[in-house]
Amino acid sequence: MKRNRKPALLLVLLVVCIGIQVAEQIHSARWEQTWHSLFVKADEFRKSIDKLEAEHAEPGKIAAQRKALGETMMEIGQAAHPHLLPAWLRGASSVGTLLIVVALWRMKRKPGGTEPAERGY
Repeated sequence: MKRNRKPALLLVLLVVCIGIQVAEQIHSARWEQTWHSLFVKADEFRKSIDKLEAEHAEPGKIAAQRKALGETMMEIGQAAHPHLLPAWLRGASSVGTLLIVVALWRMKRKPGGTEPAERGY
């Protein structure tokens, strides 16, 4: 008896496509936390500079804070949103997920699809 391996292959591909999407989402969430912490750090330096200027502090202290702010801004500029995977692979996994789900749904609906044949005992 010939086995239909198409549903199993489609399920494996579905797991791979969903895995790609999950990995990208986890990576993106971690990157967002890093990005947010850099902006919080820069905001703290700005507040510190404003406070020092209001107190008429030494120019050396203000310059040191401005230098630290500049370094943080450079770090923000260099930390462009890095994707874990190339755009074509992210897009292919999204489209692939949709196509695989539709293919499995169509196989389930047609006679002789993924359901086992009835046996007359």
